[in-house]
Amino acid sequence: MLQRGKGDRHDTDSWQLCAIGGWSVFIIQAQHGLGKHQETISKEDYVVFQHAGFWQSIISAAWALGFLKISIGFNLLRLSSNRWYSWALWGTIGTCPDSRSPSRCLTSLQCSSAVTPSWP
Repeated sequence: MLQRGKGDRHDTDSWQLCAIGGWSVFIIQAQHGLGKHQETISKEDYVVFQHAGFWQSIISAAWALGFLKISIGFNLLRLSSNRWYSWALWGTIGTCPDSRSPSRCLTSLQCSSAVTPSWP
């Protein structure tokens, strides 16, 4: 019989909040030229559009997918009947945030200085 896990609710809320954050960036982009040709957008709107797109890729793609992997791990823990499988899942859940953190830091630090000069 399956029972509700103790830790998966908060993690599910985390990735849902990241998804809402990603959709809110689409609202910002819609006000500044989403769906229009680049030539028809003013330079100021295009800069805001590009900045919003950068944050949308970090919020929606990186953070939400990281939280989603952890949530899937918690859900698989409910199905585990083998002790080795449970330990392997806890190891995977524990290393998932650590494996994503360096790439998030590098992306945000590198792109903030390297991409800014190329924005109009």
